[in-house]
Amino acid sequence: MRKVMLIFLFCLPCQIFAQTSRNTTLIGNLEYGSERGGFFGSANDVWGYTDDQGNDYAIVGHYTGVSIAKVESTGLEEVAFVPGVLSNWRDIKTHDHYAYVTADERNDGLTIIDLGGLPDSVRLVGTDTTAFKKAHNLYIADGYAYISGSNAAGGADILDLANPEAPVKVGEWTGHYFHDVYVRNDTLFGSAFNRGSLVILDVGDKSAPVQITEILPGPNVHNAWITEDGKYVMTTQERTGLTVKMWDIRDPFNAELVSEYLSTSSLLAHNTHILGDYAYISHYGDGLRIVDISDPTNLVEVGYYDTFPGNQGGFVGNWGAFPFTSSGYIYATDEVFGLFVVSFNGRRASRLNGRVLDSQTGQPVSDVTIEVTELEQSTTSDAEGNYKLGFPDPGLFTILAHRPSYDTTTVTFMAEEGESKTFDIVVNSVTSVDEQKSVIPASYSIEQNYPNPFNPNTTIRYSLPEKTYVRLKVFDTLGRQVRVLFDGEQLQGEQQTFWNGRDNSGRLVASGVYFYRIETDAFRKTTKMLFIQ
Repeated sequence: MRKVMLIFLFCLPCQIFAQTSRNTTLIGNLEYGSERGGFFGSANDVWGYTDDQGNDYAIVGHYTGVSIAKVESTGLEEVAFVPGVLSNWRDIKTHDHYAYVTADERNDGLTIIDLGGLPDSVRLVGTDTTAFKKAHNLYIADGYAYISGSNAAGGADILDLANPEAPVKVGEWTGHYFHDVYVRNDTLFGSAFNRGSLVILDVGDKSAPVQITEILPGPNVHNAWITEDGKYVMTTQERTGLTVKMWDIRDPFNAELVSEYLSTSSLLAHNTHILGDYAYISHYGDGLRIVDISDPTNLVEVGYYDTFPGNQGGFVGNWGAFPFTSSGYIYATDEVFGLFVVSFNGRRASRLNGRVLDSQTGQPVSDVTIEVTELEQSTTSDAEGNYKLGFPDPGLFTILAHRPSYDTTTVTFMAEEGESKTFDIVVNSVTSVDEQKSVIPASYSIEQNYPNPFNPNTTIRYSLPEKTYVRLKVFDTLGRQVRVLFDGEQLQGEQQTFWNGRDNSGRLVASGVYFYRIETDAFRKTTKMLFIQ
């Protein structure tokens, strides 16, 4: 990692950056500067702490020690700095009013910091090398510290924190090297980086951990976090191009991969942390990424804050993320630009799923590419014709479905925040050049919606003999506009859209008769339909 950062050193002064974001707002940024030592900011991991007075603090690992910053809505203030051995890798967790810090370089053991004096001061209890001299990470649960990747056990050293200033080692597991661990209900999930697996241990007996099973995501398994209901685990793999994966572990002996995610710029994720319906992913050059996991089988990015503008690539950028704050703020550390605190507006994803069907046979069609033009997003229908799409914000979107030997189908979709909808896309097969020419309609037309009557969804299909500007709207019996289904330019061909019985404000309409009207420069027609609740 040092080599990468040294290369960056010569590039930074030549560029001017501005952070970008979606559904997040910057609260404050604390840059450490090169004067403290290391490379520029040299920040690494971050954790959080709330004192007895309700004040929030970000605890930041730094190349030269540990920074403690008070977090308020008006900004950030560093209130203490605890010097330590020089290390590019520090990880931090808290227990009671103590912070525990590991460093993966030198031989400083476990650093213990008493935070009880905040907001006035902190106290360095000391560095304990009794159980180990260096380690990559740690996790604290139920009064025990689980040390990962140490020079001692390599897998997990288990320390009893009954005396928080003098932890006692009570057990270990040495089967594989763990890069990171997560523990809940006496079950440990160990990221076996070199083995390419997630090892699951029963640590009910701290003195004798027992392996239950393991999941095999692939190379460089870096960290893992469990959903709050305990049914799924998300894994990261620290290698360019390898995805963040969601696994169904209701039967841990037959864990099933149900969804994957990766930001498409740097293509390198670091760590994930899950709180409620969201995963907060430190994504190196792509900054902090927030993913809606309310449907674990369809992960949708709904927010981000790019701590590292531009795309340097490699292991530079957003290192750590901490969403577990009393204020609802999110802490994110950038190796170069220091500590960022941001708020997230709680955006919920819209989802669309269904099947792709052949218009003649009604059979599912596989390997159809389905694109959302406004998002530069695409997916492919599976062997049963199933597809899934996600939308980070509400709005009107154009979806294109195409595959060799099939005509391109265009669908318009109104995404509503937090809603999941089902819609089957119908595609027309083309078996010859003559037939391909014939699928271009000879004239304008619009079909009766189907089903009709309907509740709440109905499909409207129409034909365009030429590229043209199309307005498709719904009106009530008094002629008042209820919903805009499409308003924009479309290509020639067979088109389809659907209405979910809601108005432009997202409210479900009353039962009754409605009209849909299509307007182009050369064609206009109004058709009646019946909505029944």
